[in-house]
Amino acid sequence: MTTVQPPRPGIDAADHGTDALRPTIPAWSHPLALKLFLAAIFLVPVQLEIASVRAVIGSRLPPGDIFLAAAVILAPASFRLRRGALGYLPLALPLTLAYGSIVALVLQGHLTSHSMNVKFLGSMVLVVTATVTMAYSRAGFAPLIVRRFLLGVAFWGVVGYIDWRVANIFPWLDHDEVSRFGSLQHDVNNAGALFGVALLISWRYGPRVFRYRWTWATVTIWYAVGLGLTLSRSAYIATGAGIAIVLVVDHVNAEKVMRYAVWVIGIGAFLLASGFVDTAVEDFTNRPDTVSSRNSFVDHAVDRWVDSRGLGMGLGTFRDETTFIVHNTGIWLLVEMSIPGIVFFAAMIVVPFQACLRLRRHDHELAMALLAAHTAMIVASVGIEALYQRSWWIVIGMTVLPAAASLRADPAPISETSSS
Repeated sequence: MTTVQPPRPGIDAADHGTDALRPTIPAWSHPLALKLFLAAIFLVPVQLEIASVRAVIGSRLPPGDIFLAAAVILAPASFRLRRGALGYLPLALPLTLAYGSIVALVLQGHLTSHSMNVKFLGSMVLVVTATVTMAYSRAGFAPLIVRRFLLGVAFWGVVGYIDWRVANIFPWLDHDEVSRFGSLQHDVNNAGALFGVALLISWRYGPRVFRYRWTWATVTIWYAVGLGLTLSRSAYIATGAGIAIVLVVDHVNAEKVMRYAVWVIGIGAFLLASGFVDTAVEDFTNRPDTVSSRNSFVDHAVDRWVDSRGLGMGLGTFRDETTFIVHNTGIWLLVEMSIPGIVFFAAMIVVPFQACLRLRRHDHELAMALLAAHTAMIVASVGIEALYQRSWWIVIGMTVLPAAASLRADPAPISETSSS
């Protein structure tokens, strides 16, 4: 007996172009623009280290940004700010950095190229990422965005693992610590946060976007393994926080707890049998201690903010003076952008959280997945500079409420196709 799969909003229609399936491509978009945007989502885990690019912009090149720009050129209406706190939130970032730029110019007499190219202009990429994600999510394409994101993290994670352990595929891909897995993110802690976000989203929403249960189970286990291989303490804690917030907000009953426990025990048994746990524990024990040095950077940064009499040091000034990076997003915003910086960061925490709670009325599982991912990034930001992680802004963009036309029915769970 074969179980018929119900249409999956935002997935089947976009993939197969069937008019009978929801949603259709909105009038303001273009079919190629949607494909380019989804390609940008798929490429989020990839960062290219190209010498000529670094010489110009001072950072690695995320190839997804090129596809995102092409998508906006083809469908400029996708880059239209929505009214409301969530819609205006991305724009508040470059405005906050503009304040920091003015302070740097007044106090230091100059603005570093890193501050202009990487921080300020980079913030505009984040504005576009979040705004375009909101546009397509509002049109009902959030499930398709989720699927492309999850597939991208899984695929590029496998490619990165092969480069790390099997064969050197990419000469430009240097691993900061050879015992830790950084995928194609270079930075192992950023990779850990990415795997954690993918794990949380797949945990709560994966069954809705993958046709077969075995596919969902396979990629979810891979996210857990990838997260474990990063040996990132901040990512472990952040992922745990994401799980905890869902268990609290969702009022999970004993039956669900037992089901989750079975999953955890099953994955744990597999990792133990494969010898992964023994190797990971040894690598984790031998990894260098960076906590004390990072804490000293934070303490020094706070002291410099106090010395600024509350004005802030100005965008890029702390890095220019010390050559250190403050691995704490909130502290970095406070030290260099002062009160406007910390107010923006508070809004970045609260506004998407509220949006997730509103989204529960329309798609409960998606709301819980995004709430878990958002919480994880908030916690991860205490140990890394997470502000420029594209995945966080994609999560924020998807918290928008769908338009009325896409709410004709709640998405149905995907039933597994079986035969007897």
